[in-house]
Amino acid sequence: MSRVDVRLRGYDRETVQQEYAALKYTGDSEIREKAFLFGTISAVNVKDLKKPAVSVQFGPKQPDGFIDHQGFSRMLEALVKYRKGLWAKPGKKDLKDLLARLQVGDRVYVSVREVDFFDGSPTLDLERYPKLQGAALVMQEGMIRAMAGGMENRFYNRAVSAKRLMGSTFKPFLFSAALQLGWSAVDQLDNRRNVFVFMDRPYFPRPDHHSPFDFVSMSWAGVKSENVAAVWLLYHLTDQLTLPRLRDVAAYLDMAPHTEGNRTESYQSFKERIRDRF
Repeated sequence: MSRVDVRLRGYDRETVQQEYAALKYTGDSEIREKAFLFGTISAVNVKDLKKPAVSVQFGPKQPDGFIDHQGFSRMLEALVKYRKGLWAKPGKKDLKDLLARLQVGDRVYVSVREVDFFDGSPTLDLERYPKLQGAALVMQEGMIRAMAGGMENRFYNRAVSAKRLMGSTFKPFLFSAALQLGWSAVDQLDNRRNVFVFMDRPYFPRPDHHSPFDFVSMSWAGVKSENVAAVWLLYHLTDQLTLPRLRDVAAYLDMAPHTEGNRTESYQSFKERIRDRF
C-alpha cells in the first residue's frame, strides 16, 4: 500500500508532513522485524550517494535506526514511476531528489528490515503512510493463515467487515471461464454501448469511463476494466464451442441428459429436472 500510494500521489514533503501531523495513528509500539513505525529524522548524510543514510529517532529509551541505500529503493522506484512513467528507471539524480525531500526534524514512516543482534538498532526501509487502504485474507486448506484489515486495524477490519458491490471483482472469473471455453486473451470483444436482455428485462451497462475503442481484446478489457466488453463476452461465452464441446460442457455442469449404461434419461424427466430442480 505504501509503494502504490507513492505511485499514485508521489512524495511531496510538505503534503507528507501535513498528513502525518494530522494522524492519530502512531504505528507499532515495538521495534522488531517487519514492524511499521513513525520516527523523527535526526541526520541526513548525502555526501556519498552510493552510501546515503538517514538517521531516525524513535523516542527516549529506544535505539536510533537508519535508512540505508537499500532502504530507499522501493520508494525511489515508485516515485520515479509517478514522475516519469511506468517504464522509467531511477538514477542518481532521482535518488538525490528523493533525499532532498527528507530533512532533519521531519516525521517519517518506516518499516524495520532487520534488528541488530547486539545493540537492537534497526535497519529501516522508507515508507509512506498511505491514504489508500487494502485488506488481505490468506487461506490454506480452509484455514485462515494470515489476515490484514488495512494499514490500521484497531477499530475496523476490512478483511472481514467491509461490504462492497461485486462490480469488477467478478471480471476475472468471467475471463477465466472464457479462456476455458475456447476464447484467447487477444480475441476482440465488442465494446460498443448496447442493450442486453436478461430474464426479459433490458440492461444497459453504463461504464464509469469513456473508451474510444469499439472493439478491444480480452487483455485490454481486463486492464482497463471495460464494462460493456465484459457484458458482451458474458453473452457470447459459448460462441467458440463446437457442438461436441458444448455437449461436454453441459454434461460437466450436469445440464445434459443423464446416461447409465445404454439407457438415457427420458426427455420428460430431463425437462422436469432442469426446469424444476436445477
